[in-house]
Amino acid sequence: MSKPAEPSKEKAARLRKQINDKEMSLVIKIMESDLYDWSPTARLLLVTLAYSQVQDEDAYFPEDCPEPYYSDRIGWNWMSQWRLSLRVGVTVRQIQRWLDRMEKDGVILIRT
Repeated sequence: MSKPAEPSKEKAARLRKQINDKEMSLVIKIMESDLYDWSPTARLLLVTLAYSQVQDEDAYFPEDCPEPYYSDRIGWNWMSQWRLSLRVGVTVRQIQRWLDRMEKDGVILIRT
């Protein structure tokens, strides 16, 4: 005997569950989190930081970076504050304020 047809609502719910059970990218996690709700500047800054982090050992990295950081670069972001302000579309001072707050909140780690 064949299986009875699955109702469309149940099938849609099952498919959504399968999709949601998959590992999400960091960017999607940021966009779907409740972290900094109603603060689009903060969310866009976090997404920009996530997109521009170093992904592999062969990726570009500033040559003048100190040696301890040069060897441990995966997951780090070397983008300057002025460049972040251009990407996010706010002033450098606003970027500085958000980075300070995010560091205090434990969302990011800043190395200088």
